[in-house]
Amino acid sequence: IKIGFNTVGGNDSTDNIIKLIEELGREDINYILLSGAIISWFNIIDIDEIYIRFKIPVITISYEESEGIIDYLIKYFKDWEYRILKYLRLGGRTPIYLSTGYRVYIRAYGLDTETAAKLIDKVTLFGKTPEPIRIAKMIAYTVLDDCLQHKQ
Repeated sequence: IKIGFNTVGGNDSTDNIIKLIEELGREDINYILLSGAIISWFNIIDIDEIYIRFKIPVITISYEESEGIIDYLIKYFKDWEYRILKYLRLGGRTPIYLSTGYRVYIRAYGLDTETAAKLIDKVTLFGKTPEPIRIAKMIAYTVLDDCLQHKQ
């Protein structure tokens, strides 16, 4: 298992994901599934860069409708123009309906939306969170809890 850490409010998420993939050194990665394209308080992932670098399809999934983040980027960041460009390059999200009855929103890079939707539906056994993401979150929370325990 490889784990990376991003700077809250930073611009390092893309580099950290690239580093994780490189460190895995695997040739059998079929797709990359991310829980959102904006993590760690507006740390925007450059999905295009990841796809172009590895030629592996990338799918982001999110769970709520959103009015967007442009106003927040302007309000909280000095480099807001750069962040807005990164955000706009992500493009829109497509709502899809899962067999479980839930609606989620996806962005797909390197494969068409219909194929991405089928894949997400296939790996979502219940609720709206795909199993790979559910497991990754469990691991992340365990690591975070362990880190916090060692700080005390």
